Amino acid sequence: MSTDFVQTYVDGTVADALALVRQADEKDFVYYCYLTDREDRLVGVVSLKALIRHEPTVPLQRIATFDVK
Repeated sequence: MSTDFVQTYVDGTVADALALVRQADEKDFVYYCYLTDREDRLVGVVSLKALIRHEPTVPLQRIATFDVK
């Protein structure tokens, strides 16, 4: 299991998340972007597929899955 992951704030946009994905190391497998609140608590996830299918200005809150176990 890898401890490397992409994390951004839930109040960001698709463009914000994609910028972080582009910065990930080439060895990292990125399938999800983990969304946190400003206290760094996990609140949701967005799949890479959802990120590339939406316009850069779309808020992450609109496409996120919030039922995170």
